Amino acid sequence: MSRSEFQHDTQAASDRWLRTLTDALPQMVWVSRAYDGVTIYANARFEAIFGTQGDTCADHIAAHHPDDRQRVADDWATAVAAGDRFEVEARLRSPDGGHRWHKIVIVPIRREGTVVEWLGTALDIEQIVSARQDVQRSEERLAHALNAASDGFVDCDLISGRAWVSDRYWAMLGYAPGEIEAHASTWRALLHPSEEADVMQRLHAHYEGVEPLFECEHRLQRKDGSWGWFLTRGCVVARDTDGLPLRYVGIHMDIGVRKATELKVAHMASHDALTGLANRILFHERLERRLIKLERDGRAFALLYLDLDRFKLVNDTLGHAAGDALLREVAHRMREVLRSWDVIARLGGDEFAILLDRAHDEQAAAGVAERLLATMAAPVHLAGQSIQVSLSIGLAIAPLHGRDADTLLACADVALYRAKLEGRGTCRTYTSVSSLNPAQRLPRHLTTRDLR
Repeated sequence: MSRSEFQHDTQAASDRWLRTLTDALPQMVWVSRAYDGVTIYANARFEAIFGTQGDTCADHIAAHHPDDRQRVADDWATAVAAGDRFEVEARLRSPDGGHRWHKIVIVPIRREGTVVEWLGTALDIEQIVSARQDVQRSEERLAHALNAASDGFVDCDLISGRAWVSDRYWAMLGYAPGEIEAHASTWRALLHPSEEADVMQRLHAHYEGVEPLFECEHRLQRKDGSWGWFLTRGCVVARDTDGLPLRYVGIHMDIGVRKATELKVAHMASHDALTGLANRILFHERLERRLIKLERDGRAFALLYLDLDRFKLVNDTLGHAAGDALLREVAHRMREVLRSWDVIARLGGDEFAILLDRAHDEQAAAGVAERLLATMAAPVHLAGQSIQVSLSIGLAIAPLHGRDADTLLACADVALYRAKLEGRGTCRTYTSVSSLNPAQRLPRHLTTRDLR
């Protein structure tokens, strides 16, 4: 065999091997001349769609889906002009007349720096694109569902702090989507200052694996400056090999209505419905708390026991509606005199009690009592009449007159009845019965109720 025959046989064998290889590939393979775009080589998968060799680049573009043709033509023209790699996802005509998605990659083949041919491949990615579209549709449906839900949703990258936040979350805070940055630091900045430390402590306990779930009621500041109550529930959904949290997802529920209801119920349970003052239960709780503080720091405080003089006469002559109006006015006037740290309570009927937290001696407490008596000097207008009202006040000092609630209240009550006995419209400090002269003692045939 001559050398030329040997070379011919070797080339023929190489061509057969190349043909066998390219026909076995899952994608189309072809080679086109650069100067006219004519296909000079194609594997079997290519020929199944475009036929045998001899077609041009224009034929290839025409085989794309109508919606893709212009995009592919523009990108191909740009690649040819620059002699660069061309890569695109587009739909190609299939033998059954439909169109299927393909990943098309065409690279230039150069000789002495000049592009002489183009080597192209096209891989059928219909299933991949279909799966990707299914995922995208699922994500869109989920996003729509989350945005339509009554709760806000957060998905946060804990390394960068960046987050995806549902539209509903922003709406609950009064913001439009994208108006402020979706970031972990944004949420923290909106926390109520008095609750931030506790909330962050609970959150980090979950991050560290101490708690399986983060769940916390807290306040966030809305765009208008108001504070809204929210319940946040969330958990870490991804950690690295060392257990470091990577991703957190959570929901935020607006619990403002529930909180308002709870506060209203709690207020009703601890306050007088007519006057809005503390009721007997709350007053006893505050008194017991102050007695505990007394044992700790030894700082004295005062207790006043009050009632209206001849209140029954108002009810009997003007009616119970007028009596209720009078009690509300008395409560209002007492609030005007007292400080925010003092506790005023209506114990029932026309009986009131006041805990003077910072009145540390009789003189200070008596001064407050005098101001209370003075504020009642102005007449009250009820049912078209001007009524003159007065108070009688009993005063007890802790720990001088007792170190427990019952004793202090009993002493203040005794002092009150003494004020009634000695002419009403005045204040008396507790003095033991044994120290009173006979004229100051309550006659045996009377009860303290008779002096009201």
